[in-house]
Amino acid sequence: MYGFNSSQNNVPVLVSYTYADSVNGKKISITNQLLGNSPQFLAVFTETFNGKSMTVTLNSCMSSKLSLVTKLEDFTIPAFDFMAFADSANAIGSISIEE
Repeated sequence: MYGFNSSQNNVPVLVSYTYADSVNGKKISITNQLLGNSPQFLAVFTETFNGKSMTVTLNSCMSSKLSLVTKLEDFTIPAFDFMAFADSANAIGSISIEE
């Protein structure tokens, strides 16, 4: 039941509502499903500059893209995207710098 101000008889009103009808309708819940296991790898990057080296180790990485282009007579660069995550010990990785 709705009540309105009688002095505003000529004002249009739009009413919007929701209700639950367990006899004639269904309610479908939307959830975030797990995707399952995905391959993980350890990534180690080493660079030397002015005779000193730096190493970055990422403990748990997952790749989101690997494209190997197949061109016969042109220079190609394969694309490889990945993300680093914390491992089971809650560590992302380490950086080692030679001094």
